[in-house]
Amino acid sequence: MNAAESTVDSLSGSESSERRPHPDSGVHHVLRTAYDVERRRLVALSAMIVGDVVVAEEIVHDVFARLLAKPHLLRPGRPVEPYVRKAVVNDSRSRLRRLAIERRHRRTTRADVALAPEPPDAELLAALRMLPVRQRQAIALRFYDDYSVDQIAETLGISAGSVKTHLHRGLARLRETLEGDPT
Repeated sequence: MNAAESTVDSLSGSESSERRPHPDSGVHHVLRTAYDVERRRLVALSAMIVGDVVVAEEIVHDVFARLLAKPHLLRPGRPVEPYVRKAVVNDSRSRLRRLAIERRHRRTTRADVALAPEPPDAELLAALRMLPVRQRQAIALRFYDDYSVDQIAETLGISAGSVKTHLHRGLARLRETLEGDPT
C-alpha cells in the first residue's frame, strides 16, 4: 500500500470523522476508482512538467487527498478526471514557482538541488526541463495525454493561438536539443 492509498484508507476511518464524506455518498468508491485508473498517468504527466518523479508522486497524492475534502466533486456518474488532471497541472506549476523562489533566495545552482532518480527516458526529461514551463506543459498535455489544442488552452487558461505557439517553439527546441539540429 502506498502513501495515497493509506491516506484514502485512513481518512475514511473513524479517526478522521471530521473530514470524512457521508458514508452513503459513495465518495470513497469513486475516489478509489479514479485513483486506480488515473494515478500512473497523472504521475507521468506531472513528472514531465516538474522533471522529478518523486515530486510528481507527491503532487498526485496531495490532489487525491484534497478530493476527500470536496465530496461534491466525487459523486458516482460525475467524471472527476478533468478536475484531477487540472489540479495536477496547476499544482505542478505551483511547485515549479516555489522551487524557483527557493532557489533565488538561497542563490543555489541547479546542481545543488537534489533530484530523484530519473525515469527510464532520462534524456527526454532532461530536454523537457530546459524548456520554459508553458512549453513543457503544452507538450506534456498534447503528446502524453493526447489533448487537443482547445483542451490544452482550457486546462492552462490561455488562448488556442498561444498553445500553438508554445507547442511549435517547444518542439523546435526539443528537436534541436535531442537531435543536435540547429533548424
